[in-house]
Amino acid sequence: MTGGTAGIGFENVKTLLHRGYSVTALGRNPSKLSEVIEALPNKEKQLAFLSCDFSDLNQVSEAANYLRQHQWDVLINNAGAKVESPKKQTVQGFEWHTGVNHLAHFYLTSQIWDAAADSARMLTVSSIVARTHVMTTSNEAAMSTADHYAKSKRENLLFGLTVARKLKNTNQSSTVAHPGFTRASRYGASWVRPVEYLLAQPARRGSETVLRGLDESNGSYIGPAVLELWGKPKPAKLPSELLDETEQNKFWKETEEKLGIRFRLN
Repeated sequence: MTGGTAGIGFENVKTLLHRGYSVTALGRNPSKLSEVIEALPNKEKQLAFLSCDFSDLNQVSEAANYLRQHQWDVLINNAGAKVESPKKQTVQGFEWHTGVNHLAHFYLTSQIWDAAADSARMLTVSSIVARTHVMTTSNEAAMSTADHYAKSKRENLLFGLTVARKLKNTNQSSTVAHPGFTRASRYGASWVRPVEYLLAQPARRGSETVLRGLDESNGSYIGPAVLELWGKPKPAKLPSELLDETEQNKFWKETEEKLGIRFRLN
């Protein structure tokens, strides 16, 4: 579980432990996990923590070196930068939102895939804004931070769908989910918090929608039922162009080239 010490990821960790999973949580705030242990006594042996800042691929690589020593059944790519201003870059010089939300997860997944169980499930967390952004690199310098965030979540969705296509006719699966309008860790302008408090659903409800993706078939995309903002989970609207094999292959190759790696699933 990436991003397992805050927001929806933190709720996911608690739920998965309650279901009997052994969980390794990647994040930047290990003290937060003490709350899980207090709330769920006798779960200490089922919870591990890896310190990892997803804005630095060196730290992601260190985490991957540990994770690939153990076979895994479920990978939840959840960590994510919200809309953060002013514009900035990751340690390796990538645009912040794409670097943290997409490239770090693509890299982590590529490095640990050989340790996946034969029936492994990968769940990628996207956002409702993923379908509002038209994928283009023609003028990234002119894009706002909100546009960069939307682009990165579209990349999350495209990543999950491309993996699903590549896993077709195997026992492994890739699904995508988004939590709708859910209260998250503090970010953005000061006016965001009151709006979230009044209108957003709690992190636990958003977590329920995300984890529903684990129960769905390969290639599924799940979101909240009411306008894809609130409520119980249901299939979410999927931009048809993201299912285009040519688009997927181009996206995959460009990501590999940015990272200087080759990622082969089978």
